[in-house]
Amino acid sequence: MSFGFCLGLEQPPDRPSASQAQFQGTQSMDVSEIEEVFLTAARKVVKKVLDGLSVTSLRESERRAALQNTSAKLPVNFTSISEIKAMLDKLIDLSEQLQKAHSEFAASSSGQVDQAVDEAKKELSAREHALQVAVQEIVSVEKKKDELNRALQELNEKERQLLETRSALDSAVKQQEQALCDATAKASTRARKNLEAKTMVPAQEAEKLLGDLVRLLPTAD
Repeated sequence: MSFGFCLGLEQPPDRPSASQAQFQGTQSMDVSEIEEVFLTAARKVVKKVLDGLSVTSLRESERRAALQNTSAKLPVNFTSISEIKAMLDKLIDLSEQLQKAHSEFAASSSGQVDQAVDEAKKELSAREHALQVAVQEIVSVEKKKDELNRALQELNEKERQLLETRSALDSAVKQQEQALCDATAKASTRARKNLEAKTMVPAQEAEKLLGDLVRLLPTAD
């Protein structure tokens, strides 16, 4: 019996015919032994192909090809091996389903990701532009604030100078008013004295003449 035969490359002998019935008991024992040999070999081969296999690696083409190759080599003449082969075939089917699902997901998600990235880039570009505009406006506002601050400082300085000038002029005006009052009072006093000096003699003479006239004129009865 060759190793290829144990892997299913060669099929085991058919069931005994009616003409060989007298040897049935001996053949049944031989088939059971042959099945055990095939089952042992199948278990080794299947164990080897399942080594390191996981749900993640199950969808890989290489692992599925190895499963298909192993399943193809398993004989279908024995029930125990047929069960193992059926399970391997189910794994192969699940592998194809997983690979198809992941391929479809990769194809669809790639477009969705690209669209999402494009939208995100556009949104980022718009926000960067808005940020740049805001920064420029802030710079412009700060510049105007500096200009206004300088103008305000100049106005404050000018106000201070005007207040000082007003204070000095107010003091000078008050002094001038007082000087005017003093000069007016002095001038009035001098004028009155001059008037008195100039009118004192004529007034005295007029008063004397009036008295004399009164005495000379007869009094009416």
